[in-house]
Amino acid sequence: MSGVKEFLQRETGHFMSLMEVLARMTADGSSHRDAARVLYGLLWHSRALPEWVVRDPTGLWIAEDEDTKKPWECLNTAGCGRRKKALDRFGFFAGEIIPFLAKHCIDIRADQGSATPVLAGAEEQIDTTTLAEKDMQELKPDAAQVLSGEVSEVSEQIDIAYSGPREVAPAGISKREVLSVDWPLPAGAPTLQNIIDSLPKWVDEACTKVGRVGKGVNGSHLWNPAILAFCLATKTPQKQWAAGKGALTSCLRRSFPDYLAQWEEAAKSL
Repeated sequence: MSGVKEFLQRETGHFMSLMEVLARMTADGSSHRDAARVLYGLLWHSRALPEWVVRDPTGLWIAEDEDTKKPWECLNTAGCGRRKKALDRFGFFAGEIIPFLAKHCIDIRADQGSATPVLAGAEEQIDTTTLAEKDMQELKPDAAQVLSGEVSEVSEQIDIAYSGPREVAPAGISKREVLSVDWPLPAGAPTLQNIIDSLPKWVDEACTKVGRVGKGVNGSHLWNPAILAFCLATKTPQKQWAAGKGALTSCLRRSFPDYLAQWEEAAKSL
């Protein structure tokens, strides 16, 4: 890395494009699409998200109100597996996006092409506000690893249900948020906490693996309520019970309205 580039990266006002952020999130081998889905979900559900920054021939400027629509669309498109040149145009200031992701156990301080850590000034922020009680070696994220092996029966049905163009819901919510709701499970079914803790194959598609699993209400994996509902409503050779569509619709409408449209579209195939 040149001295100039290293100096720029140590500035908290250094611009990090979406392309650069996603590249660093995939340093562990996860896919560009999954990294985009994780970032979209974390930003969507944050009360204090980093400001969107736009880079154009005139310089850098902070997007506000209607101007934020295009960055969101760009990231959404990346989450669908399609790349756009605009990924280099939109992004964040390093001093905001690095501490933000660190709160979710995702460390993007190091450039993929260099072992040199970036943002020496922001490193103190991360250690004192988000990582003080955690060993950084434990925080290397899985960042939504792509599932290996044969595609499960539920996965195939989800692919059919989601075929064709569609608006993508946020990537997911925390385990704590999922368990804060009373899900309509039938008699004889295990508790949702047991299902999430044991991660049976039939529920894999609902989980975006990032950070640590965690027991109880802890853990940094993200869960998509719409896909989770689809898994709960689907019978498989390993799961002979199914939750009711009507009860699940009411549950998502009441507790997870952002995912209702995605669930209703998927439920058409049930």
